[in-house]
Parts: sequence; C-alpha cells; structure tokens
Amino acid sequence: MRPQNYTFEQRKEWREAYLKGEHVPTPLGARRATFIRELRDWARKCKRFGPDSIDPSAKRKDSPIAVILAAASLVASDEMSTKEAARQFGVKDMFTGEIISYDLSLHPNMAQITRMLKSAFDAHPDLRGLIFPSDQGWQYMNKKYASKLAAKGISQSMSRKGNCYDNSIMESFFGVMKNEMYYGLEDTYKSFSEFKKAVDEYIVWHNKERIREGCGYKSPIFFRAEWTKSRQTIQ
Repeated sequence: MRPQNYTFEQRKEWREAYLKGEHVPTPLGARRATFIRELRDWARKCKRFGPDSIDPSAKRKDSPIAVILAAASLVASDEMSTKEAARQFGVKDMFTGEIISYDLSLHPNMAQITRMLKSAFDAHPDLRGLIFPSDQGWQYMNKKYASKLAAKGISQSMSRKGNCYDNSIMESFFGVMKNEMYYGLEDTYKSFSEFKKAVDEYIVWHNKERIREGCGYKSPIFFRAEWTKSRQTIQ
C-alpha cells in the first residue's frame, strides 16, 4: 500500500490522532519510517493550508471549466523532410487537467488561434464566467482574440511582463509531453503529418486514460463526468 493510495478519510483520521499525540499503527505493507514522514507532512500541510489540504480534490478550483489556461510551444526536428518547426497552442482545464483544445501547425498565425478557440467553444458552448489566463503573447493581445472571448462572456487575464506563473501549468504539460513522446524519438517522425498524428494520439490518451492524483487517481474526462453526475444528483 503506497502513501498516495490512502483515502482522504484515512489521512484525516491518522493526522488527528498524530496531532493528539496518540499512537498511529502502521498500515499493512507500509514502512514505519516512511509512514511517519507522511504523517508529519500531512500535519504541516494542515497547519499551513487548512484541514482540507491533504484532500487531493481540494487542490483544484470549484468546478470544471472554471479556469483554463493557454500557452504555446515550439517543436523542431531536422528529421522532418523540410526541417519543419511546428508550433502548438493548447488550452488546459485547471480543475481536471484535461486538454480542452489544441492546435498544431507549421504557421503560427491568427488562423491557428481561431481554430483552437472554435474547437474549445464547440466542445463547451456555455463558458460564461470563465477565467482565461495567459501570458502577453501577440496572439493573446490581438483584438480579434479578445473580442471572441468577450462574446462568450469569458474574462481574459494576462500576467505581467516576465511573469510566467499564470500559464506555467500549461507550459509544464508541454514539457512532460515532449519528454514522453518526442525527445529521444525525433528520428521516428519523418514528416509533420506523422508528428501531428502522434500528438493527436497522446492528447486522447492523456484525457481519457492517464490517471491523475488531483482527480482521485482517475482520468481527467472520467473525473469530470463523475463530478458532473454527482452535482446533478445533489440538485
């Protein structure tokens, strides 16, 4: 039994007993020293961030598609027949980690941004009240881009110059993606179309199959469906 598989209820019970100075038995399959370190870590998080800080679901926003992020990434390869450089733009949901929309192109222009937004709007028609952070890239400061967001009732947010924190989560995703399906495998992509197909398959896998700690060890799409169903039941 690994530490990350403990439920929120278990962590809460053990933490409260630990803070009271009571003896907490080591769970089956766990090492005592490792378990004690986990208890101390949970206790510190509780004191600093509140009692729900050890609940994985408490790290996210209040609901899916409440805050999404946009960012861009460059991928270049000498193996591609024309030494192509592909520019990828993506939109990620902060609640589930799902990639809502993305577009891969050899020509980073407003047409690419328009396609990305259309894909996001088609998948989620009602986005009123959404917050959409990004950096101050030329495409995000474009009047056409801003007007499309405003027409959907979306609040645009841009960080200060030199401040990368607003879209660092999206940039982190690009970094993980490149490590897992690009770096060291450049020779396998002989053309842009081959690389685009691989990216398409990776995004589908990430959304539908990859489990995430913040989603209770479920895939982003499965977690969003469960969350939506639970809220409908409550209502």
